[in-house]
Amino acid sequence: MIARPDESDEVILARALQIMQATLQRRDEQIARLKPRADYADHVLDSISCFTVTQIGKELGMTGHDLNVLLCSHKIQYAQSGQYLLYADYARLGYAQSRTLRIRFSNGRVKTHHYLVWTERGRYFIHRLVEKVG
Repeated sequence: MIARPDESDEVILARALQIMQATLQRRDEQIARLKPRADYADHVLDSISCFTVTQIGKELGMTGHDLNVLLCSHKIQYAQSGQYLLYADYARLGYAQSRTLRIRFSNGRVKTHHYLVWTERGRYFIHRLVEKVG
C-alpha cells in the first residue's frame, strides 16, 4: 500500500484496516471451507480400523510381499519368528498392531498365528513413504 502525499494518516490507517479486514475474511472463509476436510482426516487417522499389508499394497499397485520388502529395506519393520515387527523408532507411533489368529484343526489341535496389521495412521504413513521413494 503506497500512501499518496495528499492522504492523512487517518485515511491511510482506514485503508490499511479495510485491507486487513478483507484479508482476515478470506482467511476465515478458507478455514471454514477446509475444516470439514481436516475433521474428516482426524477422524480417519484416529479410527480403529486396520489393514493388512496386502490391502495397502493393492491400493498402491504392488503386492503385499513387495510392500513388506520395501518396509524392511527402509528399516521400518523386520521379520522375526514368522511375524513382522516394527523397529523401535516406529513401534510407539500407533502405525500398527499385532493380531492373533486362532486356528483349530480337525483333530482338535489349536495353533495361533501372529501377524501385523496397519492402522489408518500407519496406512497414511505408508502411502506418504511410497510417494516419497517413488
